Amino acid sequence: MDLYEELVVAFLFILVVLVVIFIFRKLLEERKRKSINDSTSAKTGHYWTRVDFVDRGFYCASCKTHLLSGYECDYCTLKVDEVACARSIGERIKCKAIQKPDDQGRYQHHWIPGNIDSDQFCFICDELCGGGVIERVTLPKQEDFKPIIAFINTVCGSCTGKVVYRSFLRHLHPKQVIDVQKDNLKAALQWIDDNPEVNVRLVVAGGDGTISNVLEMLEEFQKKPPMAVLPLGTGNDLSRVLGWGSGTNGDLDILQYLNDVYAAGTQKLDRWKIMIKSKNQFGRRTVITNMKMSNYVSIGVDASVTLGMQTTRKSIPRALSSR
Repeated sequence: MDLYEELVVAFLFILVVLVVIFIFRKLLEERKRKSINDSTSAKTGHYWTRVDFVDRGFYCASCKTHLLSGYECDYCTLKVDEVACARSIGERIKCKAIQKPDDQGRYQHHWIPGNIDSDQFCFICDELCGGGVIERVTLPKQEDFKPIIAFINTVCGSCTGKVVYRSFLRHLHPKQVIDVQKDNLKAALQWIDDNPEVNVRLVVAGGDGTISNVLEMLEEFQKKPPMAVLPLGTGNDLSRVLGWGSGTNGDLDILQYLNDVYAAGTQKLDRWKIMIKSKNQFGRRTVITNMKMSNYVSIGVDASVTLGMQTTRKSIPRALSSR
C-alpha cells in the first residue's frame, strides 16, 4: 500500500468516525429531550428543545452563565444551559401562566426574564411585554376579542412547517396551536362549535391537501369560522386564489401576519359535493361514490405528476424534502 492509499484509508476512517459520533450525539440529544420533557412538562408547562446559541449573546435564566448551546422552551422562549437548570427554573417560572384580571378587567404581566431585544415595548402600556394584536387574539373578555386557532402541518415545506409551528407557539397560547400530524383537530373544532358566541378565526398553515382536510372536517360542525391560509405546500393554488400568496419560508413576521388575519375581510368559498354512480364489474349493482372538493381542480398531466410526486414523497420523505 503506497502513501496515497494510506491517506485515503485514513481519511475514510476519520470520516466514518465523525459520522458515527454525529449520529450518536443526535440520538443522545433526542433521548435527553424526551427525558427532560417527560419529567418537567406536566408540572411546569415548558416544552424544551435543544438549540445552539453561538454568538447570540444569550444567558441561562437559572445560573446566568453565557450560552453557547442549551435548551429553549418552545412556548415562552425561556433559555437554560443544562437539564438541572431547566428543572430548577421551571419550578420558579411557570410557562404562560394564566393571570387573573384585576378589578378593572386588566390582565397582569407574566414576565419571562432576559434574552429579549431592548426595543420590544408594548404599544398599549408602553412597557416591555407582549401586547398589541397578541392581546386581542389570546386574552378573553376583550371588547374586540377574536381568538385565532392555528392548524399547522409540521411536515410541509421541509423544515419550514416546524419553524412556523414554534413561532406560533411563542406568540399564542399552546392550546391555540394545533399540529395536524399529532393533535386532535376535531377536539379544537368541537370547542368552537360549543362556544358559538366567540368570534374565532382559523389559520391553516400547509398545502392544498391540509386546507382541504380542515374544510372537510368543518362540514361536520355547525359553526363555520373564517379561515386564513399560510401557504407551506408545493402548489398552494387555493392560497393564490384567496390572496394569501404563493409560498412562505421560515423567515415570517408572525405579528404582522396575525395583524393581517385579524384585519382581513371575509368571502365565501364554494364547496362541491360530487356523486359518482358506476356499475360493478358484473354490471349488476350500482356503486355510488361521494366526493367533496373546493372550486379549483387540476386535470390531465398536471394532476398525474402531482399525484406521483406526493406518493413518492410519502414513501421516501427525505428524497423530496424541498419544494
